[in-house]
Amino acid sequence: MVKRPLLGSITTILSALGINAVPAIGFFGLGWGWETTMVLYLLETVLGIPLVALRIRLLSPAQEEVIGASLPNNWSIGDKKSAKKVIRYAWPTTDGVRYDRTELLKSYLLIVVSFSAVLSVFILVFLFLIMRVQLDPVAFRAGLLGIVIFQLLGFLADLVWLRPLSLAQAEKLGEQSMGRAALLYVAVFAGLCAATVHPYGFLIPFIGLKTMVDVGQPIQAMWNYRQRAGSTLG
Repeated sequence: MVKRPLLGSITTILSALGINAVPAIGFFGLGWGWETTMVLYLLETVLGIPLVALRIRLLSPAQEEVIGASLPNNWSIGDKKSAKKVIRYAWPTTDGVRYDRTELLKSYLLIVVSFSAVLSVFILVFLFLIMRVQLDPVAFRAGLLGIVIFQLLGFLADLVWLRPLSLAQAEKLGEQSMGRAALLYVAVFAGLCAATVHPYGFLIPFIGLKTMVDVGQPIQAMWNYRQRAGSTLG
């Protein structure tokens, strides 16, 4: 019972370690510039968006009713047709809440793509037009290739080990992705400003904290599952 999520969590942890190790090794060991390192972190965040959307699309059912669930009032909007409180992708039923995968994906992509586009353009304009930095093309290509490989490794592992993904779990996956993306955009922008003064002073805690967050999530998920499995067996 524990083998399946355990292997999935281990693969996710290895993927997260690899993704974070690529720019860290490049910066501290291979002499990559701070600007190349921060742009790689930016692109890692952007590339993760379609992979999250694909996970939801491929692993979760088209519709699902969660018995006993309820909608939070502070997240709801009014449905003109039924005069009920609903979210874009969920609505109350007699026994719980019914989720719709297509609407869930639309809601996720609308929010995350919108603020990603705005913040990415702002960061790139600040970086290349205001600060006028130049990237090392060799380091950039090598770093991007390494990040993509580890992202695809994590994605393929989820296709095997994360199935089936309930729509309630898919909702949490999208929320985690949006929260992580927002924090990383802010951190990348702060890093671009701080790195001009003292690159090591910012990048060392940034890389350390980011790695802890990325690795900590699957470890926490694995621990929660083992606790639930233990209580069920007990």
